[in-house]
Amino acid sequence: MLRDPPDAGKVEPVDGKVVIHKPVSGKHGERQIVIAQALRTFATAHNFGKTTVESGFILARNPDVVRAPDVAVIRDADLPGGELPEDGFVDGPPFLAVESVSRSDREKDILEKVADYLDHGASRVWAVRAKTGSSDIYYANGEVKLVPGTGS
Repeated sequence: MLRDPPDAGKVEPVDGKVVIHKPVSGKHGERQIVIAQALRTFATAHNFGKTTVESGFILARNPDVVRAPDVAVIRDADLPGGELPEDGFVDGPPFLAVESVSRSDREKDILEKVADYLDHGASRVWAVRAKTGSSDIYYANGEVKLVPGTGS
């Protein structure tokens, strides 16, 4: 029985390099769904937009920067016809990108993702931390809010 996931998984082209992420753990995947479900409920109730899990977003071209946040919210107004593409990636940044930070994630990698999203037009990025249950909320204007958690 396979215990550790293989090294293949999510692939993100970033500044002419290919960044490969291992498949996530079961607990990580569950956290993604909990976050996505809450955001989707909110976005739907307020006619705000769509919520996705691990969808690719083209943040820049030449060199290409494509990121796939764990969870994202995209305003309908930012989507052609208010719809997500059936094939291919979303062209442009999400309004909100959420990274569920696992215990094994490197802080440097998380901060690079946060910078990519914000530098290319995302309004907010959440880094939801599994170890502490806390969240770091990054805003496009450079503001950062730390929301304490209960630990886990």
